[in-house]
Amino acid sequence: MSLIIKLREAKNFTPNEIGAAKYIISHSDEVIRLSCTELAKKTYTSPATIIRLCKKIGIGGYQEFKVILATEINFFIKNSMEINKNNEIDKKDSISDIIDKISSLSIDSLKETKILTDKNVVKSVIDMINNAEILDLYGSGASHFVALDANYKFMRIGKVTATYALYDQQYVQAKNSNENHAAIIFSYSGETAEMIEIAKILTENKAKIITITKNSDNTLEKFADKSLYVTAKENLYRSAAIYSRISMLNVIDILYTAYFNLIYEKALEALGKTRISKTEVKL
Repeated sequence: MSLIIKLREAKNFTPNEIGAAKYIISHSDEVIRLSCTELAKKTYTSPATIIRLCKKIGIGGYQEFKVILATEINFFIKNSMEINKNNEIDKKDSISDIIDKISSLSIDSLKETKILTDKNVVKSVIDMINNAEILDLYGSGASHFVALDANYKFMRIGKVTATYALYDQQYVQAKNSNENHAAIIFSYSGETAEMIEIAKILTENKAKIITITKNSDNTLEKFADKSLYVTAKENLYRSAAIYSRISMLNVIDILYTAYFNLIYEKALEALGKTRISKTEVKL
């Protein structure tokens, strides 16, 4: 996972570490030229805090941290991505401001999700889907609508799929699963209580589990055979799940297209069979 994304998400950071992370994101070009002691002074922390922060995001030491940060800065520049873009929605924003900010944040969410998407994991997930007799899809709240989209896409090309809106139905769905099922569980936070309970049941029944969540440090991911991650910038408008939904839909489109290519001839045939002609629809 991207160092910059880990710093932005600040998972399980202490207050001092959060302050240091914010400074690094805001002054990334400067930080790569600072010593550990100098950065500690700039962030009103200590060298020990900076080293702990490095280790907390999976980096062995400060010098390695600076090398990775410099590499990511170049990557962000190359892909026209701003590390510290201030696109928070404000109540004073005009319609033009909202159009610009929402579009920009959505584009950046997709670009950052691309960084997080490991092609080897995608291949493994596609193999799981292909080998499963039934593909079950789980999600609650806004994530359920992503599950519905995935359900329709895979169903159109001949995969036996199942998804339900109510938790009671999802519970029964999980209870009836077995080793011939593969399940994709959608949860932005990875901490949705209902989805964690579903994952426990699926584990007991030996179903293959794929999770799509915000980051790698969450409870749901611990139950997964394979995990895919999205990035998002939800804040004040988190209840609308704007950017996480877009990022998850992008991951589903990747999985759908990769699976389509794997079974190309069968997928084309299935699409032809399931296409609804206007002449067939009688109102």
